[in-house]
This record gives sequence, C-alpha cells and structure tokens, in this order.
Amino acid sequence: MILSVQDLTFKFRGKTIFSHASMQINQHAIYGLVAPNGYGKSTLLNLLHPQSGRIRLLDQSMSRQLIFEKVAYLQDNSVLYPYLTGQQHLDFLTAVHRLDRQAVATIAGQLQTADFLNQRVSKYSLGMKQRLLLVMALVVKPTILLLDEPLNGLDPTSLQLVREALLD
Repeated sequence: MILSVQDLTFKFRGKTIFSHASMQINQHAIYGLVAPNGYGKSTLLNLLHPQSGRIRLLDQSMSRQLIFEKVAYLQDNSVLYPYLTGQQHLDFLTAVHRLDRQAVATIAGQLQTADFLNQRVSKYSLGMKQRLLLVMALVVKPTILLLDEPLNGLDPTSLQLVREALLD
C-alpha cells in the first residue's frame, strides 16, 4: 500500500472540507485528483494530522520524518522566496537533503532551468517558477511525488519538458 486515507474528516473555520473521505492507492503510477476549485484538493495534500480518520503512507503511520524522507510536494509558488535565486533554493535543498550537486544539475538541465537559475525568483514568470518548483520536488528522489497544479503557467515547450521529466 502506497497511500491509504480512511474515514478522513477535516473542518476549517467551521466549514467541513472532508467528511468521512476514504481512498487507497496500491500501485506506483501517475494519479490525478480531480474536483472543482474550492473542494479541498490542496487541503488534502497539505494534511499531516486530520481531525479524525487515519492516513497511512507506505504501510506506516504518518510522521514528519517519513514525509521528509519519502515525499516531495510541489505546491504553489508562494513557497519560493522572491529575494533568493533559483540556484540558492536548490543549494538549500542540496544541503538539507545531502544531495549530489551533479544529480541536482542534471535534473535542472532536463527542465531547462539553467538560463534563469541565477536570477532572483521575483523576476521569474509563472512558468519559470513552476519549472523551478518541479526541479526542487524531483531532486530529492521521492518515493511519492505530490503535485498541486503543476502545469499552471507552462507554455507548450515547458509542458513537454515537464511531461518527460514526470515519466522519467
């Protein structure tokens, strides 16, 4: 079992986001979580400790350590620091996760980010931010990769790069 959500209930500011939701993923593959805007997809991806119910990951109870070691989460670009460069973001990840610099450079090259990594993120287009976020998610070689709207702002060429990177 890769991911199991059982009887999940979560409320925020008095509004029920999930009520007794359940799902299970047993095989490695690419899955899509589809629902209208405002139905809690991002909330589900952000949940570590539901108010009731149980989430299990890789046949283990959820823990911060398990998530740090096995999961990468690409969320919206608000997690990027606008005053840092893309390279500084990657350098931080390289240090925290003790990654091989060449492996990071290879993934950054695959997503064609070299031309803008030394610019401050505040100068990036939405598509550039999305590609940086994907590099950041992929460099940690996660067992599970959670992507929240990873194709936002991508032009056709970038869409193809992202598709190839995800299939790899």
